[in-house]
Amino acid sequence: MTKPNRKRANTADTLETNLPFLLSIVIGISILGVWLFHTSGIPEYYRMKQEETQLHHDILELKEGNTRLREEISRVQSDPATLEALAREELGFVREGDVVYQLVKPQ
Repeated sequence: MTKPNRKRANTADTLETNLPFLLSIVIGISILGVWLFHTSGIPEYYRMKQEETQLHHDILELKEGNTRLREEISRVQSDPATLEALAREELGFVREGDVVYQLVKPQ
């Protein structure tokens, strides 16, 4: 009498019992690969993080600019010398007794 080949039977049984586990590993690796390399995965996350950092930087610059403008508004409203300097520079106002020189291009 010959002995039945129990090794083959055990291997087939093991494969059948481990098949759901192996399939779940393959599916999990596939999902992980898609998540890592798809355009809405990790690359998109890093792009959005970089954009967030840039936006925070822009917000800080705008806040500093707003602070400078508020200070300038306050100076114009409260300091007559600043108001006069602004009127002279921006509007071309002159004080009584000032001599105005106008340069004309020759024709």
